[in-house]
Parts: sequence; structure tokens; C-alpha cells
Amino acid sequence: MTQPLDHKLQREFVENDDGYKLVQERHNKMHSAAWSAKMEVLHELRKINHLLLAFDLCVEKAWEHEDVEEDGELDKQLRRLTPDSSEVWFGQYNAAADLIKNQGVEQCKAVLMQVHLAEKLQKEASSHCNSLTAAREEAEKRYRASLEPVKRGPGRPKKESQPE
Repeated sequence: MTQPLDHKLQREFVENDDGYKLVQERHNKMHSAAWSAKMEVLHELRKINHLLLAFDLCVEKAWEHEDVEEDGELDKQLRRLTPDSSEVWFGQYNAAADLIKNQGVEQCKAVLMQVHLAEKLQKEASSHCNSLTAAREEAEKRYRASLEPVKRGPGRPKKESQPE
């Protein structure tokens, strides 16, 4: 006759089962990696925002130099403070804006790669849930088996000790 099943003891047995703990640890690591990858997507997206702000700033600063007269008062002040004229600064800001735009495009690619990685890790983590369930079920079977009385087979009879 089997003993009644104590669910609290079964849960404790399962949680202390080495096989289950190993699968659960891997399961937790996989879900943690998937979550981290999702957060990294947001981090990479924020970089695009910063690049756009820098791009807008460069364009705005370039246009401040668009209508400055050569040898005008502002141009003279600029040459006195820096070695370049307003026209050179206009070109520098435009060149910087182009570089930032190109970096923004590269950053968009990085975001897409990170999204792909996050989706892949999430699928792997989700599929591992089945492994965790199977490990739990196996541990529960071992617990129930531990409650069964030991069955003796028809093995050899015990040897009787003979005094020497």
C-alpha cells in the first residue's frame, strides 16, 4: 500500500533534487539572458536618439554660419577666436552632420541585430520551459518511487556465515 502524497514534502524533494536544480539553474540563466537582450535593445535605441540630437545640433550650427558675410564682423570675431572663417565652420558642421547621419544608419543596423538576438534568446528560453517541466515531472516520479516499499526480487538466498 502506498503512502498518501504530501504535496509540501514533494515540492521540497523536487526543489532539492540535483537534476531539477541543474535544469532550473540553466532555465533561469536563459531567461535572464533573454531579458538582458531585450533591455539592450532599448539601450541601443537610445543611442539612435542621441545621434539624432547631435545631427540636429550640427545642422543648426551649420546654418548659423550660412549667411555670415566674409570679412563681416562675426566672421572677423570667429577668425580671431579660431583659425577658421565662418565658411570653414559651415563645412565642418555639415561634415560632422554627415558622419553622425552615417553612424545613425549603422546604429539602426545594430538595433536590428540586437532585436534578432533578443528574439532568438527568448525562443530558446521559452523552449527550455518544456525541459524544466520534464525535469520537475521526473523529480516528482522519483519522489513517488521513494514512497513505495522496497520490492525484493527472487535473488539468491543470503549466505549463512560459517565460523572459521
